[in-house]
Amino acid sequence: MRMKPPYRTHKLMEGIMLILVLLLAGCVDINRPDWVHYAEISGQGWNPEDVLIYEPVPADSLVPASTLYDFKVIMRSATRSNISELPVAVTVEDAEGVVRADTIIIGGSNGPHLESRKAYGVRETTFMLMKATPLKEGLSITLSPLADASSSKGLLNIGIEMRKSK
Repeated sequence: MRMKPPYRTHKLMEGIMLILVLLLAGCVDINRPDWVHYAEISGQGWNPEDVLIYEPVPADSLVPASTLYDFKVIMRSATRSNISELPVAVTVEDAEGVVRADTIIIGGSNGPHLESRKAYGVRETTFMLMKATPLKEGLSITLSPLADASSSKGLLNIGIEMRKSK
């Protein structure tokens, strides 16, 4: 005949399981983006005809509509490439129409919105596109280069990152 574990042992096991669940819940990376997407670029460079369209959506459907987000454009290139400055046309639209149309220059040392870092043969350059922006219905971000493909040879991919504003 098998004996039931004593009441204390059962409660102790429940307590240990609860602690483990709480510890695992605390391991969630709070610094991760809410949405990020990269588009690969041909090894021959980014052609002006190759328009990239991003349609960000929040990962959490329970986020209130009043939540504000920061949007960044991220360019990754091989460190051996000589991309200095890449002009890019940006159009931001929502269901109601064009919100913003602008030209940004990614690369080089052209402004305070830029951060650049290198690791494992890849240079990542970030440009702040929009700060504290609500995510409206049907939001899309369109990027297209304003220079010929030869000026972006060595470009690996272009991405958009969306994070909750702090």
